[in-house]
Amino acid sequence: MSEQATIQLKCCDINIRTFMLAMFNQQYDGVGGAENWETVYTEYIDLSGIGETQEYALLVNIHNTQKRIAAVQGYINVEKEWFAVHNEPFEPALADLKKYGHRLSFDKTNPPQFLKQLEMCEIKEKTQVAELAEMLKEYDDLKSNGPKVTTDSRSDFIKQMNRLGKEGYKIDKDKTDMEEYCLMIHEYSDELRQQMIEHEKNKQ
Repeated sequence: MSEQATIQLKCCDINIRTFMLAMFNQQYDGVGGAENWETVYTEYIDLSGIGETQEYALLVNIHNTQKRIAAVQGYINVEKEWFAVHNEPFEPALADLKKYGHRLSFDKTNPPQFLKQLEMCEIKEKTQVAELAEMLKEYDDLKSNGPKVTTDSRSDFIKQMNRLGKEGYKIDKDKTDMEEYCLMIHEYSDELRQQMIEHEKNKQ
């Protein structure tokens, strides 16, 4: 074992370039060896708040998808109940369904065709149900195991740096240490989270 591998390096000791080599190329010399890498990566997740940001974004998407599924099914039920009594669609609910991408028409010469269109709406909505199930599974996995390094992580990491740079953060891969970079991510994420909260309030 090399002398460097025994050094307990932390994020404040590692620049961005060295961190990326370890994260995406499995070159661990600059981070105190493979064993110490786990400690460094955990510190990166904790300091940056990436896990919290991903969790919050997932919860927002889950909430919005659940609201959509419930709303669309509610409008479909209203249409079915109204049609059963009046043999024609309930116009206000048609306008609401249109907002969710379902455009229905009514042919007075063939009323049963309208019910078939409602059935097609329900079939199409199964895609939303499947996406919701996938997000719930992803959320449970995130809570249990934390964020994972995936094949998309490198491009996401670079996009994050570029995004921070456009927002005015001064970043140099060779001079900015990971502790400083993590705090940039956390600060920017807090700003985005607050914007999302305000956006949700304005939608209500």
